Amino acid sequence: MQTIWKMGVYQEASGRNKLRAGRVLLTATALACLVWPNRAAAQTCPEPAAADFKKTTVLSSATLDHPVHMAIAPDGRIFIGEMISGNIQVYKPGQASPVKAGNVPVNFDNENGLLGVAVPPDFATSQFLYVLGNDPSTSNRAQVLWRYKMNGDLMDNATKTEILRIPRWKNGIYHDAGGMHFDKKGNLWLSSGDDSNPHDTHNAGYAPIYTPDPGSDAQKSAGNTNDLRGKISRIHPEAALTDGKWYTIPAGNLKETMASFWTADELTKVRPEIYAMGMRNPYRFTVDDQTGWLIWGEVGPDADATDPNRGRSGHDEFNLAMDPGYYGWPYCNGNQFAYNNVDYSTNTTTGVIGAKFDCSKLVNNSPNNTGVNKLPPARPPFIWYAVQNTTDFPQMGTGQETAMGGPMYRYDKTLVSKTKFPPQYDGRLFIWDWTRGVHKFIDFTSDGKLGKFYDLAVLGKNSDIAADYGPDGSLYVLQYSQSGYGDNNAALNRFDYTGTINDACAPATSLAKSARSQGAVASALVSGFQPIELPADAAGLDAFDLSGRKVWSYARQGVSGDLKLEFPRQLAAGLLRVRFY
Repeated sequence: MQTIWKMGVYQEASGRNKLRAGRVLLTATALACLVWPNRAAAQTCPEPAAADFKKTTVLSSATLDHPVHMAIAPDGRIFIGEMISGNIQVYKPGQASPVKAGNVPVNFDNENGLLGVAVPPDFATSQFLYVLGNDPSTSNRAQVLWRYKMNGDLMDNATKTEILRIPRWKNGIYHDAGGMHFDKKGNLWLSSGDDSNPHDTHNAGYAPIYTPDPGSDAQKSAGNTNDLRGKISRIHPEAALTDGKWYTIPAGNLKETMASFWTADELTKVRPEIYAMGMRNPYRFTVDDQTGWLIWGEVGPDADATDPNRGRSGHDEFNLAMDPGYYGWPYCNGNQFAYNNVDYSTNTTTGVIGAKFDCSKLVNNSPNNTGVNKLPPARPPFIWYAVQNTTDFPQMGTGQETAMGGPMYRYDKTLVSKTKFPPQYDGRLFIWDWTRGVHKFIDFTSDGKLGKFYDLAVLGKNSDIAADYGPDGSLYVLQYSQSGYGDNNAALNRFDYTGTINDACAPATSLAKSARSQGAVASALVSGFQPIELPADAAGLDAFDLSGRKVWSYARQGVSGDLKLEFPRQLAAGLLRVRFY
């Protein structure tokens, strides 16, 4: 049973409908069809030859110490965070050694340390650098999001500002996650793990629900709507304090989207920052600006064997969220593989083994839960794999697992670059497994289903820790080591495409901007509730209802650049076909 939004009506698994006032949301399938490219042209083109891809190591292990994350600025500089030292290094294209931008004091302990770095879309003017790490005080354990202003290549420590604090368990040294990503609207997405001890003997590598010890109970975090751990949150940082905070809440997070699922009293126990929840360790993720899809790798639990009284062996996952939702942890893992409930209220040692959880009707009754008891139905991943399960997705190889979600490539015909990836890669997601050294590209169908797997041999089998495309269209991959924790052979590698580019292989949406520049008409199907961007090279737009009747027009009146337009209120209740000219 699934929870879906369709044309302003919330449909529960039971089939009962609840009206959703004031906002029109589309089904995931409908949303995908609005924004996903027509790949007909690309499918007729040959796959680029492996020999046309080249690897260049731009920073070697001699210049990096336990790098953990990176952020690429529009000017090509790459900010690299070092987990143990807290140093921020800056790679400048063409230089063999990085510049030390500064140091962020953090507490390094197991999985604690410096976790992530990010630069906003307006970096050229704001010069803001965002850093996520663990508070250096062990008596005040927390993940903290700080902001610095850059002065050239150096961080100005006088501008250090605490944006967000996520308290952690007093002995919490596990499952920090720590990924960060800015979308094109300036929203900052950040991931935090469940802060639960995976080695607790009571849980034995299965569901961490040992309620006598909050440090071993992920119901306090991942299953708690009133807590930011075990989540991917979405906020909009502000340059000035707004209502006492350095950020505001974008429209469309979990609390708003699921408002009719909970009562008014329950909604007071749902943090507005949450976008997606029910996660163990969502270490690396991306947000595709074209579709708005959130995609992440979920590092799974440790049980190597299935126990009929506890649950399946631990699976790593890759998940896709077209809209906010709950993703199962700590009650379900893999392809909706449910764990057994264990009641420790009368026996704190072994507990009483109960029935398996119902992934479609989850209830959090833990005494460590400060949020809502009733949880949304769990959503399944699109890839799941384990040591004991190499048959469902044999493409992911064998061995222990650490799933990592990388960037989605979007081809830009107008980008002048001799190294950008070819148009055939448009819409392909880069994923990998840190432990296995497996690297893959995958694509999707228009409704968000997994398509094909693609190999690229030049990527090798290293333990990579972060990846993104640069402004040159090349793929930059931050290498933590050659193999797991066994060495410190770190590197920053750049992957270039050196073959012939055929723009005719680009999906239709990649060519729309060029077509408008040449006087052609581009159109799209959109929701009347959502704002629409008028591209800088479009003179205006006409909006039509699905019967073809023209219902609204807009023409530029001396205003240049990209514009965000709001449709009239009376058009908010349906779909519109928009034609740019």
